[in-house]
Amino acid sequence: MFSSTYRIIDANLNRAREGLRVIEDWCRFVIENQKLSADVKSIRHQILQIAQVSGWTKDNLLPHRNTTEDVGVHNSTAHEYIRDNEKEILHANFSRVQESLRVLEEYGKRDNIGHLFESLRYSLYTLEKNVMEF
Repeated sequence: MFSSTYRIIDANLNRAREGLRVIEDWCRFVIENQKLSADVKSIRHQILQIAQVSGWTKDNLLPHRNTTEDVGVHNSTAHEYIRDNEKEILHANFSRVQESLRVLEEYGKRDNIGHLFESLRYSLYTLEKNVMEF
């Protein structure tokens, strides 16, 4: 596998877990819903399990990380730093996770695990609907 592929996988695993943590905290502290909070936590842990099984571990990914020379680190839009309310934060993080899972799905196809990320992505679509109803 190319070093750049490891970087893509690393970035998207991190992005997915970070976004899920924001969503999990919303479910836990804002809507105080134990089931939804547990559902989000479960998805976060499933991502880690899939990554472990495929060999996408910190030990394998970290040596390829290169944020100091990453040409995309400073790519941003003005809207990216503005959230008018907490629901926008939630929407942004659901989108972030869904996009990351799509990337992991594509790169996972070479290790025959893409379908697992696809399943999680569809679970997240349903979870988003349930969370946003509060």
